[in-house]
Amino acid sequence: NLLHDDFIRFPSLATSVLTMFVLVGLASLIAFGARDLGLQVSLLALLGTVFGSAAVHFANHGWWIPVVVPCLGIASAAFLGIGMQYQLEGKQSRFLRKAFQSYVSPQVVEQLVSQPELLALNGEKRELSMFFSDVEGFTTLAERLDPNTLVPILNEYLSLMSGLIQSSGGTVDKYVGDAV
Repeated sequence: NLLHDDFIRFPSLATSVLTMFVLVGLASLIAFGARDLGLQVSLLALLGTVFGSAAVHFANHGWWIPVVVPCLGIASAAFLGIGMQYQLEGKQSRFLRKAFQSYVSPQVVEQLVSQPELLALNGEKRELSMFFSDVEGFTTLAERLDPNTLVPILNEYLSLMSGLIQSSGGTVDKYVGDAV
């Protein structure tokens, strides 16, 4: 090496630190920016591969590039970003479930959780079926029966009707006395 002036050279500390910050910054952008987990993993693997290939290329030309600290930085940023995104998505899906589970069928709640973009406030035009139910002569019955007798009958009827509506993917809008 001395005869051919072929020494291993090291980049300056500033260059090594700058390289690490750029790589960690890119990894953070990928981990926090990409929504799809598969895309995140692919881009982070590509970033690691490009950096590793560059380090090998520089090593073949006599430059020794530190790889451990930047790779640990990429991995840390990736795990932190993906972990935080997982937490945020879990929090969002829990919020959506809690907000809608009392109002719409479980199938609709699952659809909203998997596709939150469906929560558009501009409305949409659809063909729907509406169901209105009312017990004939309920007022007369209610006037004659004791509340302790009437309430269980009403609860059984409303539970049965609500179950039928929700099992067919419908939504119960409201109850008004004996009406569904």
